[in-house]
Amino acid sequence: MTFNINEFVNELHKKFEQKYDPTWIMPSEITTCLRKSFYIRKKGKNVIGESAVYGIAIHNTVQDIAKKFDCEIEKEVNGKIGDIEIRGRADLVCDDSVIEIKTTTVHDQRHYFQLAIYAKLLNLNKAYMLYIDRDTANITFFQIDISFVLPFAIERVKTFTNALKNNKLPPKEYSPLCKYCIYKTYCDNDTL
Repeated sequence: MTFNINEFVNELHKKFEQKYDPTWIMPSEITTCLRKSFYIRKKGKNVIGESAVYGIAIHNTVQDIAKKFDCEIEKEVNGKIGDIEIRGRADLVCDDSVIEIKTTTVHDQRHYFQLAIYAKLLNLNKAYMLYIDRDTANITFFQIDISFVLPFAIERVKTFTNALKNNKLPPKEYSPLCKYCIYKTYCDNDTL
């Protein structure tokens, strides 16, 4: 096959302008502001910023080490919670445990929701958060209580799904990060 730069660039455009399938959601969509996830689906593109590149590099390093321990990497997760179809990829599955990797200094409890959903759909008993600070390489690793977190995660899944189905904005979720959000103007004006 001969390399065709035009086809290559067209494939890149398709990937970065890809719209989400409205019939299912990803657990990662409930780990951030639901409005932001809503806007990403309705208006946005897949944007890769500098932070994401660092995160991908750290994920790859962790996953290379996890392979030595026979962990499954980026395990496809598909299933239903109630009548809501969920699709995603668990970062690591090691024996009876699922591990979610986050490369940030912010330990947001919403991150636990993604992990609890994966544990439920994979029917696993243990779920661990692995936070790695991109700036300092500080590692924080701990187990979450799936039975405690899961009801909150399911409620968030329902809220997000209903917002998408009804084309109605989810409730605002105020955060110091709002001022950096690319959808701030829409959100401030409650614009669809």
